[in-house]
Amino acid sequence: MLDNIPRYLIRGIEEVSHLLSQRGWAEKNAGNLSIDVTEEIKGGGKGRHFVLKKRVQALGERYLLITPSGSRFRDIAKGITSLLLVRIDRDGRGYEVLNYKEGIRPTSEFASHLLIHNVLREMNSEYRVVLHTHPTELITLSHIQSYHSDARLSRLLYSAHPEVYINLADRIGFVKYETTGTERLAEATVRCIKRGKSVIIWERHGALSIERDVYSAFDHIDIANKAADISLRLFMIGKKPIPLKDPQIEELKRIVIKSI
Repeated sequence: MLDNIPRYLIRGIEEVSHLLSQRGWAEKNAGNLSIDVTEEIKGGGKGRHFVLKKRVQALGERYLLITPSGSRFRDIAKGITSLLLVRIDRDGRGYEVLNYKEGIRPTSEFASHLLIHNVLREMNSEYRVVLHTHPTELITLSHIQSYHSDARLSRLLYSAHPEVYINLADRIGFVKYETTGTERLAEATVRCIKRGKSVIIWERHGALSIERDVYSAFDHIDIANKAADISLRLFMIGKKPIPLKDPQIEELKRIVIKSI
C-alpha cells in the first residue's frame, strides 16, 4: 500500500526524521508523526480492523500515515521502519491498518493524533501534518512555572529571538502536564488548537507542531527551540531576554502582514 504514497512525501519524512535524530530530540523511540494522505491515496484494500474508544466522525474514510508504536526516528530516516497506513471507518468509530504486521500498532499517542486531525477537518484547516518530538530546551523551559501560559511563554520566546514572532505570531500554546498517551492530553491539545495555536509545548514532555507539510512542522519547532536555548543561556548568566516593547511588536506585525 505504501507504493501509492508519492516519493517526495516519503523523502520528506525521512529527511525530517534524520534532523530530529541529529538534534537529539528523538531519544530511543521518542516522538511520533502522522500525515493525512487522503488526497495522495489511490485505491482501497483491506487490512486489520480495530475499534476506537472515541469517535472521530470528521475523519470518516480518510487515510493517515502514522509512525508505529515503538518505532525510532533514526530507523525511519534510513528507511528501515515503515509508517503504518490507516483508513478510518466511514462512521469514525474504528480504523483499518492497511499494511498490518502482527503485533504492530500505531503510536501510543494515537489518541492525540486522531483527535487533532479530527478537529482540523472540522475547522476545514489546511494543516495535515502532526509532529511530536522532544526538543531539549523547550522541555527545560517548560519546567519553569512562570512561563506556564500561552502569553508568557510566547512573549519570552519573541523577546529572545524576534524571528519567532515573524514565523509564529500568536501561534505558540502551552499545555500543563498530563500523562503521555491519555485522552486528557489529547483534549487539552485540541483546546489549544481551537485557540489558534499550531506549536504547542507539553509541560515536561515535548512539543507538537501542526502544519501543511512535514518540513514546516519541523522548522517551527526548530525556531521556537532556538529561542528557548537563547533564553536558557541568558538565565545561566543571571540575565533574561530584553523584553520587546510594544512599538517593536507593532513593527514586527507589519513584517508579518507583508509576508502573507
